Amino acid sequence: MTDAMLTYRRNQSATAHFALINSGGIRATIDAGPITRGEVLTSFPFGNAIVEISITGDELWKTLEGVYTKVNQYNGKGVTSVIQVSRGINITWNSSNSNGSRLVGVQLTDGPLDRQKTYNIVTLDFLATGT
Repeated sequence: MTDAMLTYRRNQSATAHFALINSGGIRATIDAGPITRGEVLTSFPFGNAIVEISITGDELWKTLEGVYTKVNQYNGKGVTSVIQVSRGINITWNSSNSNGSRLVGVQLTDGPLDRQKTYNIVTLDFLATGT
């Protein structure tokens, strides 16, 4: 799904680096072959919109650390969902590391994540609003 979202967005704008979504938003599989509107609505029943947001590498690092630590690095609340990522990003983490240091590396198409740089990410409006 994230690869499809990234392709969709890149057909409108060439600025997106990669896409990510929460796995909990995917409610059913879609079989290989022609895709019907009904399959899409069954798999993604929430009516979310695909959006492109800009965040810093540092914000992305902290967000990903929260996913793998299972603790939001901004507010200390539990994180219950895992993520799906598109092509263009490769995440390395170590579950043996202590909370707050499980994220080991983030590799993007153009090199390692630069925590000072701003990146454009394709995601769902539900996630972009921080809910």
